[in-house]
Amino acid sequence: MLGNDTCIERKTVRDFLSSIYDGRLFNQVKRMRELYKKVVLIVEGDLLGLDGREKKILYSAISRIIAEGISVVNTPDRDATVEFIASLAEKRQKEGLQSITARRKGRVEEKERTLFILQGFPGIGPKLSEKLLIKFGSLKGVFNASYGELKSILGEKKARAFVDTLEKRFIRKEEEKITDLSL
Repeated sequence: MLGNDTCIERKTVRDFLSSIYDGRLFNQVKRMRELYKKVVLIVEGDLLGLDGREKKILYSAISRIIAEGISVVNTPDRDATVEFIASLAEKRQKEGLQSITARRKGRVEEKERTLFILQGFPGIGPKLSEKLLIKFGSLKGVFNASYGELKSILGEKKARAFVDTLEKRFIRKEEEKITDLSL
């Protein structure tokens, strides 16, 4: 995540193709698009090593993703990906946009995980998540806080969005499957 309104998803070329074949990709893209104003999908790796069929499938998927308003960037390797994200973050910070929240794979410290959970809510960044935890002591305390208590820290609009998210009932939808990848 880059700030509260932007999400960056990194996939290797092989993972990108696998997620097309097993039907995950477009569900992931749809969820990211629903949650964030801006979504950047990084496809990391060399595209030249793909055979003709794989290239057609990959380019078709990228075209569909771009048509949905998502930016797609190809980087040759992990170092280039890091440089790209750092450059994007630097630009956003110079423009006075939000600070960066990064989610890493692997072991995450409890404090970091707790802050990350709160930062998944609309309008909640690093500073507000810390303020909430200082005031209420724990995630449970934050989740059990009244609208009025939340409003005193978050303001009316963010408090309403927070409570609405907590109270929204989960409805399971059928998984979308890609039925035709032929070009």
